[in-house]
Amino acid sequence: MTDDFRDVEVYFLDLSAAHSGLQVTPHWSKIRVVEVLETNGEFRVELMRGPGGEWLALYNDAVVDGEAEVVAKGQKEM
Repeated sequence: MTDDFRDVEVYFLDLSAAHSGLQVTPHWSKIRVVEVLETNGEFRVELMRGPGGEWLALYNDAVVDGEAEVVAKGQKEM
């Protein structure tokens, strides 16, 4: 069974060139689908999976200074 949820946090992350790959929300366990609802920059948000579980990763493809704002909605297994 799956359950829709919306993450209540807004993430503010350094998007300078020195921080091109940032992993966030390491406790999004058992997530199967993630949809980014809005962002304030040109970057990708990906759901990553590994031995430790699932997490979101932010990648900026261009040189951007400032902070990222991400609101995401996901679906997880119950």
